[in-house]
Amino acid sequence: MQQAAQHNEMIIWDYHVILVRGASDKCSPLVYDLDTTLAFPCSFQEYVTRTFRTEKEMRVKFQRFFRVVPASVYLDKFASDRSHMYADGKWSATPPSYPPIQTPEDTNNIEAFWSMDPSLQDGVGVVVGLDEFYNHFLFSE
Repeated sequence: MQQAAQHNEMIIWDYHVILVRGASDKCSPLVYDLDTTLAFPCSFQEYVTRTFRTEKEMRVKFQRFFRVVPASVYLDKFASDRSHMYADGKWSATPPSYPPIQTPEDTNNIEAFWSMDPSLQDGVGVVVGLDEFYNHFLFSE
């Protein structure tokens, strides 16, 4: 259920970022996706059910993987100099007005966050498949 989709067609992202707020005593997990046509935020159950179609009909190379990164790790380690947005002398989109995000250790490590290579963990979460992603947020709290 993405705004980029037209007529309920399938969208294939090279990467897409969402925030999942885990379950608590007062609330089930919620998804914050800036590109969804679903509610904002949306229940994790509804988001997964309505956003991800079965992988049984997909080619293996298109099956989904997720890098699950705890918020504290993201806030402490994520850095982007925005070079991924700039090519051939042009910006792919207008860059944000605030300065690029940096850490004391790094100015650009975005590839460590978007890589789905499980051998490249680099301390920024774990790579999981769809079933493990689903189970992590519904049954780990």
